[in-house]
Amino acid sequence: MKRRALAICASLLLAGLVPGMALANPPSNLDQHNNVGSGNGNRWGGTYAQTVTAGKTGMLSGFDLNLQGPGTVTAYIYSVDGSGKPTGSPVETTSAGAPVSQAWVHYSLPLPLPVTPGLKFGIAFDLGGSGIFAFTSNETSDTYPAGNAYELVSGVWQTPAFMTVGRFAFRTYVDTVGTVLQWDKPQITAGVSTPLTLTATMTFANGAEAGNYLAGQIGLLPTWFSVTHITCSDTAGKIVQSDCTVANFLNEFGPNLIPANIGGDVLTFTLTGTAHPASSTAGTTGSATGRGCVAYPPPTFPQVQPAAAQDPTTCTDGSATVQVVAVLAAPSPTQAPTPPPTSTGVAPASDAGSSAWLLPLGLIALIASLGFIAFRRRRIAQP
Repeated sequence: MKRRALAICASLLLAGLVPGMALANPPSNLDQHNNVGSGNGNRWGGTYAQTVTAGKTGMLSGFDLNLQGPGTVTAYIYSVDGSGKPTGSPVETTSAGAPVSQAWVHYSLPLPLPVTPGLKFGIAFDLGGSGIFAFTSNETSDTYPAGNAYELVSGVWQTPAFMTVGRFAFRTYVDTVGTVLQWDKPQITAGVSTPLTLTATMTFANGAEAGNYLAGQIGLLPTWFSVTHITCSDTAGKIVQSDCTVANFLNEFGPNLIPANIGGDVLTFTLTGTAHPASSTAGTTGSATGRGCVAYPPPTFPQVQPAAAQDPTTCTDGSATVQVVAVLAAPSPTQAPTPPPTSTGVAPASDAGSSAWLLPLGLIALIASLGFIAFRRRRIAQP
């Protein structure tokens, strides 16, 4: 799968976004934006550019300009040089119509471009000379410090004299996907059959440019895990339940089985089964790996550069592990130790018991002696 990255010579310093005004209910894939403000102006005729610093990892799929026409405005994506100015030839070209009344105009990129946080690029647009206007956020204050406005004069990009610290109004959109896998137990016991569940969740944020989702297993499940059932769901209702099979999950649901939803989607797959690891697997780890991708249709616009990839896709991997532990041996019974003799001098019970028979004999001997003495006294006392 071919991919194309924006060439960059500028230092990758991530700057924060300071919008001209807040957006109401922004799209899930909105990245950077600089809205029309109270100190806005407008420009017509000529070619201008606004540089932008990406804030997300994903695919730059489109952008908005604030325009007024009527007419068609051609826009371009440029790399930037070390000073932050557009440089070289356009990386990509696209067009859209400007309305009669001022409004946001959306540009879809024929081929979405991979970006990462801190990557700088330029959005250029040719207003021609037909009275088409591009609006700024503010011409007297810096409402977007992560980029600059430029004007193309005699083939050289330079700061417009009319807005030395101003910025054009714009919005950029970056499609993203997150993948999370989780077992329902942290560990299982070797040599014992245990019910086990694996849940895979893919969260997509994308615009209208996305074609379909790829979602499923990219690594083999543990050999000791037997899957007996799978359930599939998504918030946008794009999954056809007859396609919800283990085979499709292991094959990333194949091409075009899950259409992309404008605004994004959350897909959840739950695999239930039984873990039956052999006793010899004690001390090992069972791993599962999943991947969620946003895929795009092949570009049809003739402005796409010849070297561009024909199957742009952005993916994110996730993984989960479960530990296989040995059966714990039952503890052996312990014998209570014999208590030591006390310090009172009393013999232990076993010694006292062995001499207990001497007491009655002593009493008998004492009584016999007393009786014998009494008998002798009576004999002596008789005349």
